[in-house]
Amino acid sequence: WYLGSLPAGLAIYVTLGPPRILRPQTPRPVLRCSASDLICRFSPSCGSASASGELTLKDASAAVGMRGAMAILLPLLLPLRLGASPGGTFLAPSNQTSQLYVGCSRTTIAHHLHVRLPDFVVIGVQKGGTTSVIQDLNAAQPQVACMAWGELHFFDRNEFSNISITAHDVEAYAQRLSSKTRCQQSTVALAEKTPAYYYSPHAPLRLCEALGSPRLVIFLRDPTSRAYSSFYEGGDVTHLGRNANGFHRLVEIEVAIIRGCPDSAQPSGDPAIDHERSAHFRECCSALVGSSFGQGSWLGCSCDLSDFHCSIYGDKRAAQVRMGLYIWHLRRIYRYHRASNVLLVRAEDFFVHGADTLKEMLAWATPNRANTIYHVQIPTEHAGSKTTLHEHMLPVTERLLREFYAPFNADLEELVGRKMHWPVPPPAPPPAPPPPVPPATPPLAPLPPVPKGHS
Repeated sequence: WYLGSLPAGLAIYVTLGPPRILRPQTPRPVLRCSASDLICRFSPSCGSASASGELTLKDASAAVGMRGAMAILLPLLLPLRLGASPGGTFLAPSNQTSQLYVGCSRTTIAHHLHVRLPDFVVIGVQKGGTTSVIQDLNAAQPQVACMAWGELHFFDRNEFSNISITAHDVEAYAQRLSSKTRCQQSTVALAEKTPAYYYSPHAPLRLCEALGSPRLVIFLRDPTSRAYSSFYEGGDVTHLGRNANGFHRLVEIEVAIIRGCPDSAQPSGDPAIDHERSAHFRECCSALVGSSFGQGSWLGCSCDLSDFHCSIYGDKRAAQVRMGLYIWHLRRIYRYHRASNVLLVRAEDFFVHGADTLKEMLAWATPNRANTIYHVQIPTEHAGSKTTLHEHMLPVTERLLREFYAPFNADLEELVGRKMHWPVPPPAPPPAPPPPVPPATPPLAPLPPVPKGHS
């Protein structure tokens, strides 16, 4: 990144610590950055850097311009490595996700339409703090960010489960987005959030078809606490009771479904495959829940597709455990979106350092305006979890969920290249000591012989 105010012959070296201005050892000025560095990710040219990580100032200037480059000198511009930022934002390493990527066949629709489309879309997860993102960004200075109020629920509509996006659909989406925002023309970032896009089997593909290469943001929260919080969202469609015992029953059913129908419960993201796979899932799921739990019908197996809560894999309000299998859903998302376009956020960091998270997110989404973003005061106030209004999760439920999620979380950490630091399964109670063995009874002494002549 070129810094126009620097004297000639100086260079920026970005390594594992804060940016430092040093005199270069080579006759031409260079920018040296690590591909794992947070600042490096703001530059579109970082992925094309040479093996040594050097970019000429001329190339870097063409990549982001002077205003974007000047952001390096703002309050250290998050002088932290990628994956260790205070706001908890990070990108998955491309070497882990590139083998999943196939893209989509229609990526040019958005470029031919004269409509304003979002700079980024928050697609998940439910109960991960996404509602606070809307409130906080819209409370900031209006020339910085603008998010649509509410959720658009456009790409998760079931009509798109087997129908591709058209130019007319993109125009309808832009119009719907505009109707839910009150943005100024100079707004830096325009965005929307619909957490259902993350869980919808077909939404990642339709986002790719409609927006080309959109920037997506996903908040990842400890799946055990997220599931319990989500259990109290909306109405009681499971009729198990809105209490800790009802949640425990739901967890038992969900875990049994995932373990009993492993080949059909996981969406692939390919509509043709999923329509065939979901038919097997409905059959397997209904038979399992009926035989093991006495449920004649279960919304988590099948539901009315005219309800936007419903998908071909069942009603999401009865699938709270499946929603926390992040590795399943990220693999489907990375099928159509490159890792460099998917910003992941550890929700627990956002709850504590909300302003840092939002600034990192905006700087990533609009790197050419990072200078403006880092000068803005963003008020943050997390709404808090609904579970604080209810009884605590049963210890037996928490143990069951944490043990169930543990291998899936390990696969997630391998895919995204970092530890999530979520609570691990609590240690099992020590087994009860065996009952004491009573001392052996000594054998009875033989009776003395009876003398002759006596009876």
